[in-house]
Amino acid sequence: MFHHSSTDHEAPVTPENTAPRSAIRPDGSYEIVFSNTPSSNTDYTANGYNAYGFSANGSRRETSGEPLPTDSAKGARAKKRISLPLALVVVSSCLALASLVLSITLLVTRHTVEPPVFGTRPLANETVKPLENNTVTVPTDAYAQATAQTIHSVVVITTEGGSGSGVVWASGTSYSYIVTCHHVVDGESEIMITFHNGEECYAEIVGSDARTDIAVLRVNLTGLHAITLPNENTEMMLGQAVIAIGNPLGVLGNSVSDGILSSLTRTVSIEGATMDLLQTTAAVNHGNSGGGLFDLNGQLIGIVNAKISETSVEGIGFAIPVNTLKTIAGELIDKGYVTGRPTLGVGTWLIDSKDAFYAATDQYPDLKDHATYRDIMGTRFINGLFVVDPSTVAGYPEGAATLLFGDRITAIGSVTINTKTDLQTALNSYNAGDTVQIAFVRQNKTYVTEIILAAVGK
Repeated sequence: MFHHSSTDHEAPVTPENTAPRSAIRPDGSYEIVFSNTPSSNTDYTANGYNAYGFSANGSRRETSGEPLPTDSAKGARAKKRISLPLALVVVSSCLALASLVLSITLLVTRHTVEPPVFGTRPLANETVKPLENNTVTVPTDAYAQATAQTIHSVVVITTEGGSGSGVVWASGTSYSYIVTCHHVVDGESEIMITFHNGEECYAEIVGSDARTDIAVLRVNLTGLHAITLPNENTEMMLGQAVIAIGNPLGVLGNSVSDGILSSLTRTVSIEGATMDLLQTTAAVNHGNSGGGLFDLNGQLIGIVNAKISETSVEGIGFAIPVNTLKTIAGELIDKGYVTGRPTLGVGTWLIDSKDAFYAATDQYPDLKDHATYRDIMGTRFINGLFVVDPSTVAGYPEGAATLLFGDRITAIGSVTINTKTDLQTALNSYNAGDTVQIAFVRQNKTYVTEIILAAVGK
């Protein structure tokens, strides 16, 4: 806290004796002591006095009082010995003062001094701008051109169970068709399509084929940007450059990755179905399924459907080839199914979780009597493939007559049935019209019978 000073109560300050003292030691050396503050009654003039108020003989002139007595011999000796050291002191002090002033100046101006400029500097009123290329150029990069031709044909597919990708296969005067993977939309009742421009609409399933993992959707929109298919004479080459466009991780729609074709035919088993697929090094992740694999001419050569996901594996993705797409998508659009695909000829419901159990018993309440059992832990549900509609296929009464509501199918041929994949694996070994052995459980007893496999769509 600051206080104002009051001169009324202050004791007068007696100035200390600031007169310089000269002491000549017996050996002829001397010492000069300067006061901290000059005395108020000392008059320093330029008449024969140096900067500190001493005459050439070392005396000092006072403005009042008698002058200091001097000894001529002593003064002579002092004159002789003080001239050179005193000059050195003065010069050193001046240099030190100049150095201090320069240092302060540099500290104050260090951030404002402009850096050196090499070459010709612009005039003060000249505006300097970066050079601009006013010539309109068309990209010559093959990847960029292929992407520009195809990215508007790729869509994002969102369902209650997850998300994936698809491609606009064809756009007619009433509807447009989108091709994707069977596993993206299998069992889904609500399917949302998001286009490249952000527009959204709902889609319905026209038909789906588990064996080839291909599904066709339909939307009530026209004039969409459909993909371009290669003609029959176009041949794919091992090592040719490709791009994959899709929705990796379900949140990165319209992502583009590049690679090559690593194999033109690779036999792969996926969820019980054996397929002949293209192999590529283009990045494939969850959510890419159903997205397009394009050549650098902007032509669709396949749709991505799988990858090897082991942590020690990189750059091994797979796509359904375009020739398979042409055949299967064409049948699904025309008929809603693929000719010759086998089915059990009865309606079934797979129970493999509590949610599946509650969904099945909500729709078929009487199924509780067949899909539950009691033990010391209470009532528990049973996993398995249950018959819920034995009369689905009227053309094959053998199967309908043999299997009853609530029967739990445990095997088809030599394949044990616990999951949908098991069921698909078993059916893929047969064709419509084949006779197969079916093992099932009814009222805690196991039976084996033969049925004729029906054709999907009949």
